Amino acid sequence: MQIISRIAGMIGIACLGVIAAEVINNTAWLAFRLPVACFVVPLVALYLLYEVTIYLIRQKTNRGEPAGKAVRVLLGTSRSIYLILGIIALLSIPLLWWGVIKRLAETAGESKIF
Repeated sequence: MQIISRIAGMIGIACLGVIAAEVINNTAWLAFRLPVACFVVPLVALYLLYEVTIYLIRQKTNRGEPAGKAVRVLLGTSRSIYLILGIIALLSIPLLWWGVIKRLAETAGESKIF
């Protein structure tokens, strides 16, 4: 059951990367389009690093060993990054929908039916 939740987490993180890439590409802040992989791969890698760290912490705590400071800093940093990305994703959903609606309106205005 935990494997399914991990896979679902990876899919969710990958979708977050796709949304972030599309929002940045639709805003035309850059003169070129960023590949989606530039967002998805680092986010999934960070998620996998987070999951491996939690797994190692659980193994250490089951043996009675305390977790090191570097591990706690890594967990705190990755949680903070995902919290910020989640807030950005929630705030960007209206912008993404606005871009989709605007694009549909532009294509509807260009099509001529005789």
